[in-house]
Amino acid sequence: LTCTNMERSKLDLALEGAKTGNIRNILALRGDPPAGKEWTACEGGFECALDLVAHIRKNYGDFFGIGVAGYPEGHISVIKPVADVEKLSASERTRLVTLPEGVFVCSDEDYAKEIAYLKSKVDAGADVIITQMIFEAEVYGVFVKDCRAAGIHVPILPGIMCISNYGGFNRMTSLCKSRFPAELKSALDAVKDDDNGIKDVGISEGIK
Repeated sequence: LTCTNMERSKLDLALEGAKTGNIRNILALRGDPPAGKEWTACEGGFECALDLVAHIRKNYGDFFGIGVAGYPEGHISVIKPVADVEKLSASERTRLVTLPEGVFVCSDEDYAKEIAYLKSKVDAGADVIITQMIFEAEVYGVFVKDCRAAGIHVPILPGIMCISNYGGFNRMTSLCKSRFPAELKSALDAVKDDDNGIKDVGISEGIK
């Protein structure tokens, strides 16, 4: 359930429908902006996922289990181009994203803000965190450790993308500015014209 183009009355209509249908779990997201536009709250709507989580918990008590998004590499809005890799901290280097269009990273300062905001969503009533798609177990492990150190103790589920299409992998990693191992890209490049080969690589890497 997202806040994009959704005034409060529409959100409540959706929530009431879910309750009537005995749908017990809601993934509460801010949502992406319409294509080509900046994200803005609609009149009478919510500014962010935190507002939505608080609204659900206030008005529906414990009826719903509430999930929220977490970003091990930082939200795309704070993953920014890197001018000089040599000036990055050790922790920033673990989040470094290398794509055909450049090198990007979420700074330590922005990452700390991301963790603090995530904690505010949990404090408002979120029961579980589902991460943005990740391709390295180490990235997930660091994120979980950082969350626990910040006092976030709800379950954190890794977002695992099942790679089944070469073009789709390239589009999604570029769109989300996702970090991935160089050997994964090399393995995909080697079979980019073989749909079954792509799926085999996806299964193998997903298991890892």
